[in-house]
Amino acid sequence: MSCGNPTTEGQDALLPRRLRHDKSRTCVKCKETIGKIVVRHAVYCKDCFFPLMTFKFRRSLEPFVNAKPDGPRRTALKPTGDLLIGYSGGLGSSVLLDLVHRCYVLPEYDRSTAEGGRDHPRKDRVWRKVNVCYVEVCDAFPGMKDNTESIRCAVEQYDGVELISLRVQDAFDPNWWNTTDRSIDLTHFGVNLTSEELLLSSIPAPASPTDALRIYLSSLPTDTARSTALQTLTRLLLYHTAVRRECSHLLLGTSLTSLAVSLISSIAQGGGFHVKEEIQEEWTPNLDIANTTQNEDAKPSRNQRSVRVIRPLRDIGMKECAVWAWWKGVKVVGRESWEWPGSKLGIGRMTKDFIVGLEKDYPSTVSTIANTAGCTSVESSYIDSFSQRK
Repeated sequence: MSCGNPTTEGQDALLPRRLRHDKSRTCVKCKETIGKIVVRHAVYCKDCFFPLMTFKFRRSLEPFVNAKPDGPRRTALKPTGDLLIGYSGGLGSSVLLDLVHRCYVLPEYDRSTAEGGRDHPRKDRVWRKVNVCYVEVCDAFPGMKDNTESIRCAVEQYDGVELISLRVQDAFDPNWWNTTDRSIDLTHFGVNLTSEELLLSSIPAPASPTDALRIYLSSLPTDTARSTALQTLTRLLLYHTAVRRECSHLLLGTSLTSLAVSLISSIAQGGGFHVKEEIQEEWTPNLDIANTTQNEDAKPSRNQRSVRVIRPLRDIGMKECAVWAWWKGVKVVGRESWEWPGSKLGIGRMTKDFIVGLEKDYPSTVSTIANTAGCTSVESSYIDSFSQRK
């Protein structure tokens, strides 16, 4: 950055380069060891970095484990169902799976080495069963790589978890929906864009769910809309899989960097009305109870059927996740970028390039984006509660 003309004024016209750390190279935690990583201008050594990561992870997750959020209080963790982890093979979801396994899934004879110290729940497992769900999107467009086998090999390294492998075209498969508790009408409709009335009309069913998926994506106007549709379909499958497997919590590997990208990209596409759901969400499916039970009194309660969507890495940046994966030997398969031959650069990819570049030079700015969204969600909650009282 320059505040003058370097050609005529020399190097004095250039502003000094921002320092990597504010004061010294010594770890700010132990005050003894030379630091190995800089987190927002704070220096940490390797031994102090691991407890820092675990603390941030548990601080973002454990207050929302119980049916009634208990804030900072350290009460017994008693979820109402099992756990489902949304796994894409990317950096965030890989680190999330590793942290969950180290803190909550390690066998009894290995729990002495688990993260968490004396407060670690060594006697009882928090979740009775931990599921890992992966949604493959390679069938959406020709030429995309199928990572199912690589994902399977990566998840098999962790004992005590079960892999659920889905494909994105399952959202158009009646057989898959029949395995869930939701009654859905998969009648296919089309719109004649040459008519100003834009009336819906019934069309013949595609030969396969893959054909239905590709017809749907080809009808969307832009590449940004196609990428957003794939994300929406993936999230839809995760939600209903959580309900089907009786999971009370769905964890997503959205890091601080990814959260900032998601917020800015969503607002750029007109999704500012659901900013608070990007921070924390409790999703309840609209079930057709008449098709699942004959007794109306047997209708499940909201606490039993709802799924709490949590992003435990929302206070951890992409750099910290990368360092954790490197030092802990976490296998990262690599998330599908959802870019296909001939596709143009969409809003999501442009936003990611901007945020990642911003984080390199001004890391505190990225956390400010997420914190601003958190303040907005709290303000929206107060407004909603005030409107209900009115």
